[in-house]
Amino acid sequence: MNTAVLTCREHADLLVGGAGGLTAPELDYLVRLRESGASFFAERRTGGAWTCRFAGYAGAIALPGGRTLEVLPKTVGEEPHVARAAVMRMLAETGLAPSVEGDLGQYAACPHLIEAYLRVAAQLTQDATRFGLVQSYRREHLRSPAIRGRWRIGAQLARLPERVDAHLLDADVFTADTTVNQALKAGVGWVERLTTSQPTLALCRSVLARMDVVRNLALSRATLKPILTGLTLDRRHAHLEQSLAALRLVVGGHGSAIAAGDNAPGPAWLFSSDKLFEVYIAQRMRRIATQLSIVTQGPSLSFDTARRFFMLPDVTAHEKGKPLAIFDTKWKEVRGVRDISQDDLRQIYAYARVYRTKSAMLLYPATGGKAGKIADITVQDEAKTRLAAWRIPLPETTAADGDGTLNALLADIDQPALV
Repeated sequence: MNTAVLTCREHADLLVGGAGGLTAPELDYLVRLRESGASFFAERRTGGAWTCRFAGYAGAIALPGGRTLEVLPKTVGEEPHVARAAVMRMLAETGLAPSVEGDLGQYAACPHLIEAYLRVAAQLTQDATRFGLVQSYRREHLRSPAIRGRWRIGAQLARLPERVDAHLLDADVFTADTTVNQALKAGVGWVERLTTSQPTLALCRSVLARMDVVRNLALSRATLKPILTGLTLDRRHAHLEQSLAALRLVVGGHGSAIAAGDNAPGPAWLFSSDKLFEVYIAQRMRRIATQLSIVTQGPSLSFDTARRFFMLPDVTAHEKGKPLAIFDTKWKEVRGVRDISQDDLRQIYAYARVYRTKSAMLLYPATGGKAGKIADITVQDEAKTRLAAWRIPLPETTAADGDGTLNALLADIDQPALV
């Protein structure tokens, strides 16, 4: 076990103090992060000791002192690398991180999620620059004994009117010292600063040696983040897209839940497990059901005629502009009918009635046992509203996991919307 890594599962307790627990400075840092963002953990007294319980988030936080806290989903795989791989696939599916499907195993085997993406960023940049850097022309002011380029006559007369051996010129210089390459070099330099892995460090040094003709930018998150996000690319840079996406993730330094300041010890990434599951389902549906329009968090409709209470379903499938089915994703362990809460049923029933669909489904993650439909319910109302509950497999082994279940689910809703 890597003692530099604290690993826990969401909704599990982590000891404060003692061997293997959080130190006081580490806890203080987590409290400051919580104050500036989401309430991702809570302290409580358990059995005479203080513990921290982490809410429904997955990710990793670089702590002061050099350790890293990694929070993994409770419902995914017993081994950390399996859970880490599932998180990485869902992040790729949602567009929050680049896809590394072919090499996912080696990245998931890294000590923690931050180190995994540091390795991804370094490897993708090395691959993208292996056959040379993209060069382009850049307009520069030159002072030259020979006239080449555009002679700056006004400047010449004002500053060097009597010199015949020095001419002020504007010239187009073909160079690798471009804005894109400067951003790549600075991003890899940031990875080099953060990593504790020798293989990742070797990758960074290989890339930086290749870019010695590119000028250095200041290595700070405040400087690098706007440069990486504001790059304007053309077709010559298409092969750099994945590398830049990984560097943006690393330099950005935070996920959707909390923000770390520029003086933080390293990245702080926490992603809502509920949101990841929701967007993961929606993206997979879009790929499978191209004839449908799949919408997340909408459309918004009023629950009451006075338009005081509005509803936003997690996922809605539309056909020809009409809602065909409503899906409510729930990040919780449900193995059978008895585990489905009445609150979940009431919520999905309200969606079905307000949006006037014949199909409304609860979707739960399937991590153990059989995936597929676990309940088919016809409500005792005048419309005979049909509800269903499904367990959807998460991407624990291959990217194709879940396609069969989602195909069956989509076939099961192929009914016209109520008019």
